[in-house]
Amino acid sequence: MKRKLLVGVFVAGIAVFLLGAVAIEAVDQLMIQPRIISSWGELVDAYYSAREDVPPLPLPLGAEEVAASMEKDDWSFLADNWQWHHSGGTYYVADSSKLAQTLKLPLHILIYEDLQRGEIVVLSSADGERYKGEALFDAPEFLPLDLLSTLSAEEKAEEERVYLFWELSPRRIVWDVTLKAEENAWTDLVVRRDAAVASMSLLEKDEIMAMMSVPAEHTNDIWISGEAVNNGLNVTVYCPSGVSNLEIYVSDDLVSNVWMVAVDDLSPSGTNVVTWLTEAEEITGFFRAGNMDVDSDFDTICDAREKFVHKTDPEDSDSDDDQLSDYQELYVDSTDPNNADILPPDIWICKPVTFLEKVVLP
Repeated sequence: MKRKLLVGVFVAGIAVFLLGAVAIEAVDQLMIQPRIISSWGELVDAYYSAREDVPPLPLPLGAEEVAASMEKDDWSFLADNWQWHHSGGTYYVADSSKLAQTLKLPLHILIYEDLQRGEIVVLSSADGERYKGEALFDAPEFLPLDLLSTLSAEEKAEEERVYLFWELSPRRIVWDVTLKAEENAWTDLVVRRDAAVASMSLLEKDEIMAMMSVPAEHTNDIWISGEAVNNGLNVTVYCPSGVSNLEIYVSDDLVSNVWMVAVDDLSPSGTNVVTWLTEAEEITGFFRAGNMDVDSDFDTICDAREKFVHKTDPEDSDSDDDQLSDYQELYVDSTDPNNADILPPDIWICKPVTFLEKVVLP
C-alpha cells in the first residue's frame, strides 16, 4: 500500500535511551485495579495509548530517507533495526466476554504496526516462540500537516521534519504483553506485592532505585537513567557484569539524530552501576550509553560510537571501501569515512601485467 507523506529531513543492544516511568508497570499492577479487556479492539486501543507515552526514539535512519523510500514503495528500511520492543506487562480478559470463550489462556501477545500494509497486527503464542495471527486493524493515516502561510520556507521545512519524526517514532513500537484470565488477576497482584515488599526490605536505597529503573527482563542490557541534582544532572548507567569501559553520548535534538561523545572511559570498577555528574550549564539533552569493550571490526572505534556518533559500519573497518580505515579518516586525516576519497598515488591499485598482455608504451 503506497501512501503519500510530507517529505522532511529527519538503534537496543548496546544503545540505551533515557526511558522515563520504567516502574509504571509495577505501580500499575500493585496500586491500581487490574487492567481488564473484553476484545482485541480494547487491547489495541491500549497499545495506541502506550506507544504514545514512550519517549521519542531516534530513527535508525533519517525520516527524510524513510519518507522517500515509502513514496517509492521501497520498504527495505524496515529490516534495518526498525522495530523497538516495549513490554506492556499483563492484561486480563474479562471472564464474561466472548473473547475469553475463544482463547486458551495464558497467551503471549505481540502487537505492532505493519507500516507497508497500513495495518495493526495482533499475534498470539502459547509458548512465546510460535505465533499465529489473531486480528488486523487499520493503522492511523499520516495526516497532512497544516502549516501557517506566514511561515518561511525554512520554518515550514523544520515543522515538517519534527512532524515526520513524531509520526514515525511511535510506529516502530512492538508491544509485548501477557494475557491471562480475569480470575487470576487479584491472585497475581497479591503475589507481586508480597514479592516486592520482601525484596525491597533487603535492599539499600540505591539498590531499590536501580531495581525500579531496570526491568528484570532487561538486566542483560545497558540501561541509563537521570536524576536532577543541584546545578546538574546525575546520569546513572546500569550494566551487566563484565563491562569494563563505558561512554555516554548526548544529543540536544533527536530529530536531527546527531550524537556527540559526552564522556568516555567510565569504569564500573567491579560494580554494575556508574554515575556521571554533569553541570547544568555544561551539557543538557538526551543521553545514551555504549560499551567501549565491543569492537567488531577491530578498528579501535567501539561499535556504539561507530553506530551512533559516526554512522559508520561497526562490522567493517573501512565503511566506504576507499582503502582508508574509518579510524584513519576520522582521527588522522579528518575526512568523511562514509564517502570514498581519491586514493593518493602511493596506494593506487594497479592491475598486474602478465606476459600474455600487450603493453603499449608511451
